[in-house]
Parts: sequence; structure tokens; C-alpha cells
Amino acid sequence: MLIENFLNPPSVVVYGASTDPTKMGGRVLANLLSGGYGGKVHVIHPKADVVQGLPAHSSAADLAERPAHAIICVPGPAVEAAMQDAIAGGVTHAQILSAGFAEMGEEGRAAQSRLLRMAQEAGVRFSGPNALGCMSAVNSFTASFSGFLMAARPPVGDIAIITQSGAVGTHVLGRAVDMGLGISHAMFTGNEGDLEAADFIEALAGDPATRVICCALETCSDGPKLKRALLAAAQADKPVFILKIGVSEIGAEAAMSHTGRMAGNDAAYSALFEACGTLRATSLDEMLELALVASVAGRPANNRLAVMSISGGVGIMAADAAAAVGVDVAPLPDATLHRIAEIYPLVIGRNPLDTTANAGSALPKVGQMLDEICALDQYGSVYMYFSHVGRTQARLELLIGMVAALKAKYPGLTVILATFIDEANRQALHRAGIANIIDPDRAIAAIGGAARSRMLQAQARAATGGSRPALPSGPFTGGDEVAARAYLEQAGLRGPAETLCTSADQAVAAAARIGFPVVAKIVSQDLPHKTEIGGVVLDIRDADAMRAAYDGIMQRARAAAPEARIAGVSVIEMVRDGAEVIIGGSQDPVFGPMVMVGLGGTAAELFHDVALAPAPVTAARAREMILGTRSAALLTGWRGGPALDLDALGQALAAVSHLVADPAFGISEIDINPFRLRQQGGLVLDALIVPRHPAPADPKETAS
Repeated sequence: MLIENFLNPPSVVVYGASTDPTKMGGRVLANLLSGGYGGKVHVIHPKADVVQGLPAHSSAADLAERPAHAIICVPGPAVEAAMQDAIAGGVTHAQILSAGFAEMGEEGRAAQSRLLRMAQEAGVRFSGPNALGCMSAVNSFTASFSGFLMAARPPVGDIAIITQSGAVGTHVLGRAVDMGLGISHAMFTGNEGDLEAADFIEALAGDPATRVICCALETCSDGPKLKRALLAAAQADKPVFILKIGVSEIGAEAAMSHTGRMAGNDAAYSALFEACGTLRATSLDEMLELALVASVAGRPANNRLAVMSISGGVGIMAADAAAAVGVDVAPLPDATLHRIAEIYPLVIGRNPLDTTANAGSALPKVGQMLDEICALDQYGSVYMYFSHVGRTQARLELLIGMVAALKAKYPGLTVILATFIDEANRQALHRAGIANIIDPDRAIAAIGGAARSRMLQAQARAATGGSRPALPSGPFTGGDEVAARAYLEQAGLRGPAETLCTSADQAVAAAARIGFPVVAKIVSQDLPHKTEIGGVVLDIRDADAMRAAYDGIMQRARAAAPEARIAGVSVIEMVRDGAEVIIGGSQDPVFGPMVMVGLGGTAAELFHDVALAPAPVTAARAREMILGTRSAALLTGWRGGPALDLDALGQALAAVSHLVADPAFGISEIDINPFRLRQQGGLVLDALIVPRHPAPADPKETAS
């Protein structure tokens, strides 16, 4: 119902409509009236009797009917009064386009909170403030002061656009028009004082007029809601392409001043998007090109691409681009190449196929060659580069007819035709289900991204909780490293043989019992960074070395932190084989429980070569996470080395993910560094667990 209430309401009441259609409030009303909206429009104006040909009223109470939807575009200080009047008049939904709220600082945030409180008490939902409004091409409803929408109306189509920034939104609409894309709806959500981008994504997942969702996202204050929305789109098999802006430190600060909320941890955003089947774009144009492929040509059924080009150089560029984005340009079978050579002897290569420039004058033969390729049912997509062939209308018509026939014969094939073309002929291509992207790098990136989108959403739909690992019976109540390792052992994550000692004599006896060589490590919950204070000694080989290590560790620890609580020194079995892996779990302030895995040491700390995902994860998903890191090859038999037990690593990460995801365990953070992964199994060598404290309540839920 959210889409109907915001984008196809039966009646609206406009606050702040000007008699001058060029002013901000005037543009809102002018756009409504000129866009073909079929509902009833009411105007509230404090002075005028008629505004742009419509009778004006002083209050919503004066109206003969209860309007469903309010559009508020008055100066900031007057917004609360307008909202109160609209609520008294019976509206159920509102858009607040006025600025001067959370984006302006503390006073503005307080005013925005009052609006939320007022709306919640009345059961009214609103978007904004500081918003550009919305438009629905499908419903001829334009509730926005956008000057662009006064000058141009996007054609009706199945791509929905959501942006928080109004200027970004009109830029996206303008570029969409340039690309010949059809739009279903567009929402510009502003400060998101109530409804957020996630609310509209979830609503669009059930909207029959929308097949593709594009979103330029600055911030998110409710990670679980965004996750739910993206998963709803995945369940509906509707691709979501998101450009997350505010990535850099400077960009994040700008987002704070722009919408009044700080951009979140960028790695957490990427992890959430991937887990929910959402593809992250790197630019506005890339986002729209992904939408173009998905909407017009359809997402490829697989990751294999056939390339045909009248230019050998462009064929090489396409192959390079495919390698860069992980698209498989698999060679054609010998038998197919033989038949193609019989059709057109000038062809060169195995895939890409270079037809040479002569193919522009032999288009029927090109069609026959393409038919041989498509008949294989091997490739999910075809990219055809024909440069300036499209400049000649007669040849272009022949080319369009040929490719359209190909698409009709193989409807599941994603077809991209690259040729210079005018708008009328481009629309003819679109109607035939063929996209036109002239640049080979961008075309291949869009094909690869669309294919990946399909795969990610399939994975998101197929994902299940899996079998729950063995877990502790109660919460972690706190303690040092020894307590942490003992707690983790209840979850099946065991460590090496270990004894806590409070004297040098005990340490020597423990080392003899465990067997030299051993490791000695200070045990103190007040000293988490043990190595930095000399609190760890490795490769202790005899009793004298053990005694010296114990005394030295205790002296250095007391010197570094005289007030620290020291439980003693742990004597631990020395483990040499395998590889060090870091496993972590924590509570992200926006997205909730997250887990992380990667190689330990410099791989994690220097290169940040880790994988992140929302918790909990299955053991199978955990295995995929580590295989997705750049250094994963070091665990799978690099240069003749042993292959390590990735199943054990997956089970360990899955257990950690459940511990941080389930509030019953009372854990804020788990840090296992290192986890020694071996050819069989793995061991927790060092661990830190931070008990969870009550999280602050969401201000949206507590405003009253």
C-alpha cells in the first residue's frame, strides 16, 4: 500500500503552493497539474482565493472531503503548523519538501523529532523533510518542485529510482532519459525523518509496475530494515542496484551535513549488499547501465559471453574488460568455428570473433554466424560491436531486424548491440529486448554485473540458517583470555594444551607435562595487547628458559601497567604447523551482528584482506567468505603447500557468528587472533570476548 499511498493517492492537499508557477511551491502545484494526475487536488493558502486556477482554502478543515495525501512545501518554521492542519484534515500520508531540519544542526534535529512524534501519535507516515518529493510515470503523478520534471517527463517503464538527495535524483532521471530508459516511479527521500529508502525498496519489491530498482544511498539508520527490504526484492527476483555514496572520510562528513546522519561503516554496507543479493555500483552511470541491461535485455542466465566485433581492437578491449569483471569469454567449439568459417571465411579468432570491417556490408552472413553461436545454448549473453554501421539507416534497419529476429528466436539470451544510433532506432532496439551500450568496457561491466546480480539474488533466496552448531548453555559473563577460551570450547572451538600458572615453579612443571617447546603468555583482562608489552614468549625449549620467561613476563607486565589485574602466566603447547587466521564477530551500530574472517598477521592488519558478512552465517557461507579473500590461495595448497581444513574454519566462523547474533549469549565482540588452521582441524591460540551492554534505543521508536 505504500506505493499507492505515495505514488497514486486518490486526493492530495498542497501547502505552500504559490500563484507563481516558477517559485518552489508553485512548481509543486504546476507539476501536479501538468502531469496528468487524475486525483483531486486541494490547495491551502493563507491569503489567496485562487492559486493556479484552483480554489484555495485557509485550512484542511474547510475541505469537503478528507484528502489522503499532503504535500508540504512551506518555509521551515511553518511546517509543524501545516502538518498539524493536515493531520486534523484526515491525511494518512505526507511529503515534507521544506528544508531547515536535521541537515541544519541540533535545533533542526529537534524540530524533525517533533514532526516524527506528531506523525506517530496520529498514525501518519511521511517522507522528508528536506526532500525533492516523488513522481510516478506509471500513475502520471508528479509531486515535486523539480525544475527538470517541469521541462521533461521520463517515459513510462519498469525501473524505479530512489535517492536521498534531490539533486542526485534529478541527475539520475536526466541520465535515464538520455539512455532511453523507462521509469515506473522515483522517490527522493531527503532527511528520512520517518520513511527511509528501505521502506520504499520493500514496497517496490511487491509493485507489479517495477522490475528493476536503482538506489543512490547516502546513509542508513536501520540496518535490519534495509536487510529485510533487500531480501524482499531478492525473493521477488527484482534486481537492486545501489550506489553507496559517502565512502571516503570527507564524503561521510558531507553526508552528515547533507542529511543530518553519519554514513556508516562502508565495509559493512558492502557485506550486507552481497548477502542480500544486491549489486553495488561504482557510479551513477554504471547503476543505470546495469538497470538498462536488466530491464531491456534481461539478466544473463550464466556468466559466459560471446563477442562479435567488426574491430579486432575492440574485441581485445572486450576480452580485457571481461577478464577484469570475471566474465568468461569461453572459446567456441571447433565444429561451430568450422561452420562459421564456411559462412564467412574472413572471420578471425575463437571468441572474440573479429569479422573485420567487411561485415558491415555482409549483415545477412553476420546473422547466420550469430545463429550458429546462439544455437549452442552455451552463452548467457552476446555483445556485438558494429561501430558506425548504425549511421546508415538502410544498414541499421537490416541490423536491427537481424538482431531482433535473433532475440525472438532465443528470448533467454541477453543481447547487447553497440552501434551509434539515434533515439527512434534505439527505442526500436529496446522494444525488441536489445540494449545499446557503445563503449566495450562499460558494456561488458554491465553484462557482468547483471549476471552477478542474478547469481547473488539466487544465493540469497537459497540461503538458510543451516544446522545450528553446538553452543554454550548460557551467556558469557566476562573474564580474561583463559575464560574466553574456556567459553569458546563449549562451542566446539578448542585450543592447544594449556595451564595457568602463578609461579615460576608451576610454569616449569606445566611445561614439562605439556612437552617442550611451549609458549608463555601473560593472562590479564586489563592487558589485551600482550605482544606490545613483551607479554608473550615463544619457543621455550627447557626449564631454565621457562623460568626466565615467566619472571621476565611478570616484570614487564607490572612495569607496563602497575594497576593491571594479573591472573598469572599461561603455559601453552607450541603449535607450528598450519596458518594463522583471524576470526571476529561484533555488533555494528547500524547493521547489528557481523562476522569477519581472513588471514592473520599482516594480511589482515596491513592489507585489510578480510571478508565480512551479517551474522549468523552457515558453515558453507563461512567457507565461501575465506575463499573470497585475495590470500585464500595460501590455504588451499599454494605452490605445493598443504591444503588446510577449510571445513573446520567454516564451522568455527559459523559458531562465532551465532554467538554474536543471538542476544542470549550476551556478547558484544569476539576476537580470535590467531586461529591456527591446520590440515585437520584448527586451534584457538588467543581470544578476547567483550560482554554485551544494552544498546541505545532507536530514537524513532522512543519519540513520544
